[in-house]
Amino acid sequence: MSESTNVEQSYLQWKVILQIAEKLNSEGIPYHFDASTSLFVHGIDIEMDDVDISIQWDTFQEVHKLFPMYGPTSIVHKGGCHQFHVDLNGVDIHFLSSENMVDLSSHS
Repeated sequence: MSESTNVEQSYLQWKVILQIAEKLNSEGIPYHFDASTSLFVHGIDIEMDDVDISIQWDTFQEVHKLFPMYGPTSIVHKGGCHQFHVDLNGVDIHFLSSENMVDLSSHS
């Protein structure tokens, strides 16, 4: 990937991250960015394949219903986690949760 393409992709990812965060915050949904996305939002220059967001378990079904316009996939259970994806402006957003994610708001 060329440097200008990388910069454009990073800009697009930032826009999408801010848009998703604004929506989750406005709905009072406890969440945190996970995996490489956590590094990215803390200023580490890293290429991401997708945006990973962990959602508090008791709000996971609600989050799945928040983004109908982006064609959420069905929720699947994989490797101890429940997860689904949406595509927002060409950026793959990966939402995940597990029954152990019960109090994310106390960790922010």
